[in-house]
Amino acid sequence: MNKSKYLIDNIFLFFLGNFGSKALTFILTPIYTLYLSTEQYGMVDLIQSTMNLLVPLLLLGSAEATMRFAMDKRMDNNEVLTFSIYILFGGTIILAISTPLLKNIEVFSNYAIYIPWIYFVTAGKGLLSQFCRGIEKIRLYVMDSLMTAAILLGLTIVFLAWLKWEAHGFLLAWIISNGVSCVFLVVSGKLYRYLTISSPISKEVFQKMLYYGLPLVPHSLSWSITSLLERYFVAIFCGLAINGLYSIAFRVPAIMAVFIEVFMQAWQLSAIKEYEVDRDNAFYCKVYKYYSTFIFLIGSGLILSSKLIALLLFKNEFYVAWKYVPLLMCAMTLANLQNYFGTLYTAFKKTNKLFITTISGALVSIALNLILIPWIEAYGAIIAIYISYIVVYIYRYTDTSKFIKININHKRIIATFLVMTAQAVLFTLDLKVSMLFNIAGFMVISIIHGNEIVGMLTTVCRYIKEFKNTVTTAFSDLD
Repeated sequence: MNKSKYLIDNIFLFFLGNFGSKALTFILTPIYTLYLSTEQYGMVDLIQSTMNLLVPLLLLGSAEATMRFAMDKRMDNNEVLTFSIYILFGGTIILAISTPLLKNIEVFSNYAIYIPWIYFVTAGKGLLSQFCRGIEKIRLYVMDSLMTAAILLGLTIVFLAWLKWEAHGFLLAWIISNGVSCVFLVVSGKLYRYLTISSPISKEVFQKMLYYGLPLVPHSLSWSITSLLERYFVAIFCGLAINGLYSIAFRVPAIMAVFIEVFMQAWQLSAIKEYEVDRDNAFYCKVYKYYSTFIFLIGSGLILSSKLIALLLFKNEFYVAWKYVPLLMCAMTLANLQNYFGTLYTAFKKTNKLFITTISGALVSIALNLILIPWIEAYGAIIAIYISYIVVYIYRYTDTSKFIKININHKRIIATFLVMTAQAVLFTLDLKVSMLFNIAGFMVISIIHGNEIVGMLTTVCRYIKEFKNTVTTAFSDLD
């Protein structure tokens, strides 16, 4: 299959799969802000951030290793999945034993019983979904994402809006929806056929998956710890209410994440396949050009629309969280740019380098958080994110250039960042001319990336035409 068509086909499928789950984030946000106080939302956000820390720590990087080695034709997929399931149960047992200790932590005291269950279904869904991607059961992945989103929406409405269970309802909806997803993937994908519990895992599979996965643990933990500490710093220095506002503001950058996650899921498969075949540098360069243009346009557009989106998503006292959105969009745009190079590390099985570059950014972020948050509150956390991602971007680009050369027009990248930052600062200051300057900024970015925009539109139109011809031919054959 043509490599560009393979990438676009997967982008389309992953878009369908992610649309339901990610769009749900924006549907649920008004419900959360209506039925949870800022303190309650700040608390459940801390639980979510803590889970983002526990999942990679206890899984030992096996989720990513499962996907990568499931695509390796030299590996036994039965052993790959079975190894990961062993790791999953081990982590769950550790948390179950630790539950009495969690009850002594004030913020978790009323919710400690949920923690092992949340971990089991969240990590389990992650493992099974990654395995489905690895064996290219993409349509099953899509169906599962849509089904899980529908269940989560229904349960949230029942538990929060009807039964008024507040934070308990939030956590129960999370557990049940992900639990049903795990059962669906195992049964519908017949994944039980890959489980060989009675057979020992070979030394080769054990060593290769651990060697690949273990560096991903500190990689994931670095950002998770940074994000968690950032939340705690904001909560300590500014209060739980400000932390709730700061946390809810991330819902707008999550709109960008819908599109970026779709691309990254598809691109990861293409990058791995390209690595296994001919490692065409020109293909990596072309994809990066279009990818960077795409995220700049989304980032600039979301800054321009941040107040309107906040009006739709944030209810009651949460509306003021819009003031954090413009600068967050700049930071998240940088995050998405450096993630492209992170995918190259996983494709080329250089996960140890992925960790080294990540830890450098995490240390910068933590240091800046301690300095800036007491001084300028939540804005300090945003600036810390912004600077840390610049560090990681430069580090990763320089390092990946040693094994694959991607030609980048740095002057254009820098010019675009400066325009976006000016947009964000002016919008945050909320001046009378802010909207006018933001519209002008979006137009300038569109002009800077004009050739790539035309190229993307041409590619999309060609793909739509091919899809239409395929459908027409199929119906003609039926006649």
